[in-house]
Order: sequence, then C-alpha cells, then structure tokens
Amino acid sequence: MALIPDRTLETVTASDIPGGDTAPVASVREIRRSPTALMARMKDARVTVSADFEDGECSACPTVPCPHFSAALMAWVKKRVPVRQPKRLGLIDRLLSSPGWKNADHFAADYFKGAAGDVDIQPDGSLKIRLSAGRRTATFELPADDAPSFLWNLPKGIVKTDKLKGIRVSKKPIAPELRAEYDERRRIVLRPVWGEGVTPGTESRWHFDGSTYHALDTVPRDLKSYFKGERVIEEDDIPQFIESEFRSLMTQPSFKPSKDVEETKVAPKPCLSALRVNADAGDWLELDPIYMAGDVRLAMSEILAVQGKRKYIRKGNTLIPAEPVKPYAGPTRMRRVEFILNKPDMAIEGDLPDFDPHKTDAPPKGFSATLRSYQQTGYDWMRYLRRAGLHGVLADDMGLGKTHQTMAFLLSTYEEGATRPSLIVAPTSVMDSWMQKIKDFAPSLRPYRFYGPERRPEILRLPGQRAIVTTYTVLARDIDLLSSMEWETVVLDEAQYIKTSSTQYAQAAKRLSARTRMALTGTPIENRLDELWSIFQFVLPGLLGSHQSFRERFEIPIIRNNDAVARAKLKKIIAPFKLRRVKSEVLQDLPPKVEDVRMCDLSPHQQALYRALVERDGERLAEELRDAGKKIDYITVFAALSKMKRICDHPALVVNGPRSADLHSGKFEVFKELITEALDSGQKVVVFTQYLEMMNIIEDYLRQNRVDFSEIRGDSRERAEAIRRFNENENCKVFVCSLMAGGVGIDLTSASVVIHYDRWWNAAREDQATDRVHRWGQRRGVQVFKLITRGTLEEKIDKMISAKGDLMNSIVDVDAGSFKRFDRDELIELLTGARQAALASAEV
Repeated sequence: MALIPDRTLETVTASDIPGGDTAPVASVREIRRSPTALMARMKDARVTVSADFEDGECSACPTVPCPHFSAALMAWVKKRVPVRQPKRLGLIDRLLSSPGWKNADHFAADYFKGAAGDVDIQPDGSLKIRLSAGRRTATFELPADDAPSFLWNLPKGIVKTDKLKGIRVSKKPIAPELRAEYDERRRIVLRPVWGEGVTPGTESRWHFDGSTYHALDTVPRDLKSYFKGERVIEEDDIPQFIESEFRSLMTQPSFKPSKDVEETKVAPKPCLSALRVNADAGDWLELDPIYMAGDVRLAMSEILAVQGKRKYIRKGNTLIPAEPVKPYAGPTRMRRVEFILNKPDMAIEGDLPDFDPHKTDAPPKGFSATLRSYQQTGYDWMRYLRRAGLHGVLADDMGLGKTHQTMAFLLSTYEEGATRPSLIVAPTSVMDSWMQKIKDFAPSLRPYRFYGPERRPEILRLPGQRAIVTTYTVLARDIDLLSSMEWETVVLDEAQYIKTSSTQYAQAAKRLSARTRMALTGTPIENRLDELWSIFQFVLPGLLGSHQSFRERFEIPIIRNNDAVARAKLKKIIAPFKLRRVKSEVLQDLPPKVEDVRMCDLSPHQQALYRALVERDGERLAEELRDAGKKIDYITVFAALSKMKRICDHPALVVNGPRSADLHSGKFEVFKELITEALDSGQKVVVFTQYLEMMNIIEDYLRQNRVDFSEIRGDSRERAEAIRRFNENENCKVFVCSLMAGGVGIDLTSASVVIHYDRWWNAAREDQATDRVHRWGQRRGVQVFKLITRGTLEEKIDKMISAKGDLMNSIVDVDAGSFKRFDRDELIELLTGARQAALASAEV
C-alpha cells in the first residue's frame, strides 16, 4: 500500500502529508530530487522516498510515515519546482538506482531476520559487510563497482564504520579519453583512460581513488574498439596510421593526442637539392649530398644509415621515406682541384666559405703601394685560391707586377691572423729585389734574408717570423730543415727553375709543406709542356696525373699531332689554377715604364780576377789619392775602375786565350734568365752594353740558341736597315747595341723590354738609351732591367748615382776629362769599397 495513496512527488500537497503541521521542518539540512526518488538529510536521520510513494525509509525510525518522513516532504513541498521528466536517466541516477539495490531495506531480511551489522571499505573500493542475527553471522564482499549504489541505498540495521563515513560518491562522471603518446622507442601508444589517467577494467562502471567513487562516463560508439586495451603502433607503421586512422580520430572530442603525436607528419620522398662539402685531411673534400623532403633537410649519410633497417627516417616529428626519388650517383670524396674542375650543378654548402673567384677584397692596410686594376684581380685570385684551399700559378708577363701582387697577398694572410712564416724562393739575382720591395711596400712582413754563411736556421722558428727570403741553391742544400717546417705560404719566383722534375730544385720544392703554394713565372707555361707538368707537380700534385700518363694524354698528341681536343682539355684542367695576363690585355692600366734592378753574384772566376786586380792596383791608387798634395792621376784611376767593370761583365773581357770562352759570369747567367723569359712571353728585347767584347759574347749566345737579332756598333754602316729589320721583322727578337752607338737618335718601339747589361757612369745616358724604346709610338708598357754585381764597384756606382741625382746626370761623356767630375773622396770610396767587396766575396 502506498505511503500516501494516489499521490506522487509532483502532486503531493501539505495537506496530504500526515503530521505535517508538527513536523520538524527546520531540521532538514539537504534535500535532493532525482527522477526516481527524493532524498533528505537531517541532523539525526536520512530519509528516502520513492517518486510514487511506494517505498520509503528513515534511518532513525523503524517505520514510515514518521516525523522525519513528514518533515522531508513538507520541505519538498515548500521548495518544489516543476521537474521535467528526462527521456532517460542520467548516468549517476542509473547507476545508483541499479537493480538489486532498489529494495535495499529488505537486504538484511532476505538473509537474516532482524539482522544488523556494519559495512567497511577496502583499499580497492570494495565493501566488507558483516551481519549478525542472534547466533548467526555472515560476511559479504561487495565489488567496488556495486559499492556506490549500496552505500547510497544503505539498508536498515547496517551502519558505516568511521573510515567509511569519509568516503564520497561524486555526482560528476569521469569522461573517457583515448590518448596517443610516444614511448621511449618512438612508437605511438594508444591508451584508453578516464580523466587523469584512470585505467579501470574493461567492464567497470565506477572508479575508486581512495576517497571518492567516480562514475565512468559512456565510451563513444566510434571509440569502443580502442577501449579494449593498449595498442602499440611500430615506427614503420606510423606513417600509414597518420595518413588514415589519425585523421579520423582527430574528429573525436575524446581523442587526446600528445603535442608530439599531433605534430607528426609524413614528408614526401626526398629529392637531391644541394651538396654539403666538408674539408678532410690534406687536399681532400668529403661530399655529402643534401636532400629535401618537403621543408626538411636530409643528408645522404642519414639515408644510408637506415636503408635495409627501417622504411622511414625520423627528423624530429617528421617521418621521411628512406628511399629518395633519385639516388645520388656522384663521388663522396674528391680532391679540391677535381671538385673545382667538375663542380656539380647544384647548390654548395659546407666549410668552403667562398668558391667565388670573382669576389673583390680590399688590399691589406699595411701595403703602401697602389694595386692597378689587373693587379687587384690577381690579388683577388690568390685570395680565392687560399679560401678554397687551393694553389696556383701566376704567369703574368714580365713587368706586370707579380711581386707586388704576391706581397699584397702575403700581407693579407697575416692581417687576417696567420701565424706561421712564409717562404719565398727566388733566383739569387732577384733575392735582394724581393728584400728591398718588401721593406719599401710591406715592411710588416718583416723579411729575413736566409742566405750565405750568415744564415741562422734557429731564426726561422722564432715567433713573429713572416717572410723568409732564400734562393733555390739554399733550398736544395737545406731542404731537410726547410721541409721540416709548416709554412703559411711557399712562393717560388721564376718557377721555371723547377721545370725539370728530376732536378734537385724541383725535388726539394715538392717536399715543402704549406697551406698555400704559389708559383710565379713570366713564361706562358701552357706552351712549354715539359715545364708545365713539373711546375704543377709542386703546385697541385697529381692534377695532371703521372708523368707517363701526361705524356700519353697531352704532350705527345699536342706536340706531334697538334691535337686541338687534347690542347683544349689541358687548358680547361689548368685554367682555374693559372692566371696569365699579357701587356696587350692591360695596356690602359700599365705604367709607362717599370725599372727593376737585378743583383748578380761574381762567379769563382770573376772573384779571383777581381780580387787580384783590387789587391794589385786598388789599394795603391787609394793611398796616392789620400795624399791631398799630390795631383790626381785620373787616367790611371779611370783605367783601373773600367777594368773592374769589365770583370763584372764577364771574365772573357779581360782574359785572352783560347779557353776564355770556358770562363763563367754570374751576371751573364742572370742575363740568360731574363732574355729567355722575355722571349718566351713573346716580347722583343733591346740589350745595351758599353763593351764591344760583351756584344760578341751576347751575340754568340743568341746564335747558339737560334735567336734572330740585329745590332748596331760604332762602325755599323747600315744602321737604318738594322733598325728597320728589328722593328718590322717579327722573327727578329733582339736588338744588341753599344750604349754610345745606339743610345741616342734611333727608334726601337717594337721592343718592350730593355736590359742594361752594365751600368754607365751616369743615369742620364742610361735614360737616353731607354728612351729609344720608351718613346712616342710605344703601345706597350716598358720593362727596364739594370744588372748590378753585388758587392762590387757597380754597386758603389749605383748608390752614388742615386745619391747625386742631377749632378751625375750632367756627366754625359766618357773620357778622362769628364771623369774629373768625381772628387778625391768619391774616387777613394770607389777604390776602397771595391777592395772590401773583393775580400768579402772571396771569404764567402
């Protein structure tokens, strides 16, 4: 029978409630209404009434209706609002009113009549129920999934333990989530959870966290298959998952991927896009192709590392197919020179910061000269070679300033922080010129002359050393020392000295170790194949292959068959490492005239003759001159000095006899080097000397070497014809004349090189002779060489000419009368200086 007949919670009124007038309504602390029941909490009781009044109970009274029952209903009537019956019960109501506990007040009676007992909670949320009725006792274990419903509808006679009283039942369910995360092996793990990582059994409806029971919300239909347990997706299967399932799952609100998983993407197959170049030992480069897979960079080494092991390469959160669109078929290791010659048609990256040969750099701050535009180009080219870790041959025409370009380059390396010294190897005749030019234009190179018995090997290793200048003779003699050092730069001036690979000079040069190797020569080496291979063996060993293969591939086909294809191929190979400009190409930038003093050494024959003459006549004449009261015998002094000058030219000028031709001259050796270089570069040469005997020696040498020449002497009758032939005949390469006969009144503008074999007593006469070539109508720059024998009368004359300037220029005649322009002290200086030089040269 209903507790209030014909009434429901929605229709009951105050007048229908028994004892409503006296009911303790004020004691009601909480009232809650669910679609199935009304629950009220009071100070000393808890009342539950079903919505149809068929059932009801009070925890404090044995039966209902009771005052608590009446108070709960009166409170309900006062606050009642219309309740819209839901179409279906909410999760919590369904769970708390689940079958089995709806008639909970009959629970104990079903087992024990009048039974009572208590209920306690276990750590896993299950309940332990102990009942007793008389002598009968029973203990029940209730699973955690049924505990909330049991506690909400606690049967009469059963009380909670103190521990259980603090346990709550949350009315907010935990939403299910399907999480996707990477594990330590970079696999994706799909893990079904509720809330903050709750992972209950597959059939669970509640989760107990130690203090509260939480209802588990319903899993969406499309995700039910994922909530049967964890699922692991291997790395090679991730791309397929990302491209298919992942996209579908992202539409589900309950799918919660980690940031890494959400950002995971699959790139297209990699395509070759660049070549990364890394420096290896020596002249070698490591080449590593760079691929692009979408916007992701990938090295070939990374592809090779996984091929045959995995299908994909991971770069952060991007998975890239391990099979490129087109595999790289080129080499992975090349020499620098081969790389320059066969540079791939793609972007270059890596530790070759600048492979641009056209980049222009400012000259070094400590360089006091001004580089002409073509010299700036040569300087930039040498800088480019150094940046690229390469080496080269500067083969400009003589007179274009190879020394200046090289000095600027050397100085730039030290201004950029280079610490090791550089070695300059030059012929003996050029060594002093190098020393002087460095002192004049690049003094911070701090040149040291490593030559002669005074050379000190320990100085080479001192900190702060920069430019060490030496000769080929010293190089060959001290190669064990010089090859034991690491040089910043090695420069070989007049590199034709190593044109024969089997010579001591060539073998020694190849043993030198340097970051940069430069060869300087005025010879067009591509036309001298026997020299070219040997020079490039020093500059870039192996570039042209072995000597035998070079002969077979290039030398024989070009020389014997004039093979244009072989010549073009050879030119292409050496082009990046050779720079040559001829005067006709840079005419506008050329200075009108460049003078160069070449120092020469006395040969043993010359030393003996010179010393004997000085000891016999020099000191005696000097003593006579010191007697101020004695008249100067200018003719005798002039004769002695002239004989010294003749010895400096060639011993054959003072020694008669059939064996005079076997005597050697240091100056004549320098002359042969100069004229060979000039002729090899296609220039015409004019040679001035004041001695007819020297003209004979020069002309004999030209005939022996089949060089066509023309001449003018004092007794020449066909002067005009000799001049015309030299200027108009392309095959006539050299004009030899005495200073007196050819020094004035003629035009020799077809030449561009002038060699003053011996020094005149004044600069004016020399300048007049030079002007036969450097005059109106000259279309090329003129290179003037003046040969001076070191430590002799000639060096003294040169210094006096330079010091006296215009005064010496007034002396234009060579006879005893004009020779009187030298005063007593100057003549003593010439004679005593000559003696000291002779003694010093003999000691060396």
